[in-house]
Amino acid sequence: MEHARAQVAGGRARRQRLHRGGHSPVHPRAAHHPPRRRRRPVPGARRGDHRPRLLVTGGLDLAALENGGRITGCSNEFYSSPSNIIAPGLPRTMGEGWENARRRDDGNDWVELGLAGCGEVRLLELDTSYFLYNAPGAAEVSGCDETTSDPAVPASWFTLLERVDLRPDTRHRFVVAAPRPATRLRVDVFPDGGLARLRAHGRLTADGHEALWVRWFNTLPRPHLRAVLEGLGMPGGRVDAVLAGRPVEKADELPAELADLVR
Repeated sequence: MEHARAQVAGGRARRQRLHRGGHSPVHPRAAHHPPRRRRRPVPGARRGDHRPRLLVTGGLDLAALENGGRITGCSNEFYSSPSNIIAPGLPRTMGEGWENARRRDDGNDWVELGLAGCGEVRLLELDTSYFLYNAPGAAEVSGCDETTSDPAVPASWFTLLERVDLRPDTRHRFVVAAPRPATRLRVDVFPDGGLARLRAHGRLTADGHEALWVRWFNTLPRPHLRAVLEGLGMPGGRVDAVLAGRPVEKADELPAELADLVR
């Protein structure tokens, strides 16, 4: 009995020394080390280059739907509309992006869009947020200026972003090395795979700026345009005449009250 009590007391003493940071020998199976857990990335987290050269100021997202961007064609919209990639805000699920079906041939999927106006794209963002298992392996971006060339002619397109590898669930940002005026963009993904968002930050050219004002003037609902013109101090009779004169073809035909805003 005394021997058993001594063994129990000795074991208790060893445990107390271990608790205080002692170095009593412990059998390998008795040592408990909690497993190291790998931190999972936050969906949509931005990775890669964060240098100041990625800051494009004084411009706008030329591809954004809310600025006048529009989808003009795509190779596949089996699961969802490609218009999702130019929608405002950040995606919350994969279903809020452009999800296409797997290809069974040697081609690749693509989406083409018209910009808000003729402008120089300086920063591209290809967002694969929430696309974990069906993101593209690579992508490239081309541009075309339909004011000087025909988009139907392949030679009219020029490269804005060379083919580059993409990662799943990542917001990729790329500086355009040689910006050129463009009215359309084409994004080729290889071989397939979806995108959550596409952003094309840049600046309108002088002609693009005027064309955007003309389109705004011609398409703004009549009550809204009336309120704008009256807010600029235009008399009611002249407002009626201006509204009746829509649509206009050139910026020179816009009311004088809008001239300073257009410039």
